Amino acid sequence: MFSYLQKRWITASTIKRLMISMCVLMVLIVVYNIMLSDYFDSLSDSDLDWGMWLCFLILLLALPFWLYYAYCLVTQVVWPTDYQKGVNYYYGQKGDYFTSKQDYEKAVECFRRAVEKGDARAQFYLGLCYEEGQGVPQDYREAVRWYRRGAEQGNAKAQWQLGCCYERGYGVPKDIDEALKWYRKAAEKGDAKYQYSLGAIYEADDNGFPQDYEEAVKWYREAAGHVKWNYGLPVDEKWYRKVAKYFEWSHGNVHIELANAAPAIYALGRCYEEGRGVPQDKEEAVKLYRKAARLGNDEAREKLKELWFNPKNR
Repeated sequence: MFSYLQKRWITASTIKRLMISMCVLMVLIVVYNIMLSDYFDSLSDSDLDWGMWLCFLILLLALPFWLYYAYCLVTQVVWPTDYQKGVNYYYGQKGDYFTSKQDYEKAVECFRRAVEKGDARAQFYLGLCYEEGQGVPQDYREAVRWYRRGAEQGNAKAQWQLGCCYERGYGVPKDIDEALKWYRKAAEKGDAKYQYSLGAIYEADDNGFPQDYEEAVKWYREAAGHVKWNYGLPVDEKWYRKVAKYFEWSHGNVHIELANAAPAIYALGRCYEEGRGVPQDKEEAVKLYRKAARLGNDEAREKLKELWFNPKNR
């Protein structure tokens, strides 16, 4: 029972944790009224005043968090934003906010309303709808227009997708240099997914981009660094192994950085093994493979098996 509750708590969203905490608080209040009222009645006025001031101080310290959660409750649950409605209609997801069937036309309507308010995230999704022909006729030029608007406002997803359009020649003339420029802008925003992908672009030798192993290692390191600060806390690998073990309990939202960092750690290990962008160091490579494997990366596990069973690699 405890293991089940632990899994649910680890993988729960912030709002779910808040709701659970409020329920626990209500239970404690009931317990106080039923079992502890006589004890508090026996306290002196000075003791009660001290307790009241302590409670007031705790509430004051917690005020910023309550304001933030109240904002989330209003904008995501009670009164969802147009962007949030669009996302739910786009994916047809049963999320923490409200259940919706997949409906691209309604999603486009919601994204358009959000775009009128200057939401760069909605501009990215609107561009995606035009690129895929979801809810609107497929139009690469219109997709590029919306990606560019979102990219110029600093949205990493729009920047990366705009780079993809330049790489493939969708809606714009094919331009590898321009594609790389937008890829770098997206990676510099700090998303592990784009940092790892940019590293892979620099490492490959058959994609039309300039091959640069040192740049590849640089971006793999950046992506791998997300493991240290996942969940906002510098915790050890034991926590990450536990989280990776409980992937199936999650909607995937809270594990995104971890999931994207693990392949970057494996790729960094491969660079050390082959001496690409760094001095060749098989011991460091094995350490990185083990770390990636503990985080659930299948390629790293297969690589460790290969190294173990191949006498030349021992």
